[in-house]
Amino acid sequence: MATVDYRYGALYVAEDAQDHRVIDQALKRLDSRLFLERQCTIDNEFVWTVNLDVGDQVPVWVLDWRDSDEQAIELPTFGIVEEVKRMMQRGPVSNEDHRRRNAELRARRRREFDEAVAEIAREHIRAHTVKSFTFFDRQRPVNHARHARREQRLRDSDRLVA
Repeated sequence: MATVDYRYGALYVAEDAQDHRVIDQALKRLDSRLFLERQCTIDNEFVWTVNLDVGDQVPVWVLDWRDSDEQAIELPTFGIVEEVKRMMQRGPVSNEDHRRRNAELRARRRREFDEAVAEIAREHIRAHTVKSFTFFDRQRPVNHARHARREQRLRDSDRLVA
């Protein structure tokens, strides 16, 4: 059985991964409308989500299975069930909390992206900036070669005439 390692706040947690059907059954024992589903995010990463079936409407998202750094945890564990229990004890969660967390996540990822691009730009500038350089007269060799060919032609023509 695989082990899943992730951070939960300041703790580093190691849990045995479970089959998603076992986790789904445990969620259904909490509330028969809860179910576990693997979804693909906008960033093309797969994340386990807990959703609430509300009948004819689109299921309501409850939880993404992520560590404290907002990285998706690859395999489901009973930590998902424990997190849902904690959420149920705290009471209803407003959509404003979700919007705020999503805005913070987007801002943090944008900031990390901007920092990465700035670092690449600094490396590029560092690699392509010449520390010390000497100006070379590039015309001199060209002119010299042209002048040498002209002189050779003149000498050849002088030989023909003489």
